[in-house]
Amino acid sequence: MADNLNPIPALADDRPKAQLNITWNGQQGTARTEVYYDETKDDLLRMATEMLVSGEIPGIDADPGANLKDFEVQKFAEKDGLPFRIVIRPKTPFGL
Repeated sequence: MADNLNPIPALADDRPKAQLNITWNGQQGTARTEVYYDETKDDLLRMATEMLVSGEIPGIDADPGANLKDFEVQKFAEKDGLPFRIVIRPKTPFGL
């Protein structure tokens, strides 16, 4: 009997979220939706690739051939009122 069922309460989601910034093909943009700060590098690259393919990143043209395989993922902790941030960018000769 559906009348006696109580909805299952949603789990509290206290994982920190971060802004996702991507540099791709000479363009740069920040995703409209946040991602979890503790996601793995592989998961972040997969999500970012999907966003690039579908054109979900403002400031970056959709690219069906997007491939972030060799890109760097940098994480910046919350500091001085700035939110957690994750930056995905190409490797450079001067990168870490």
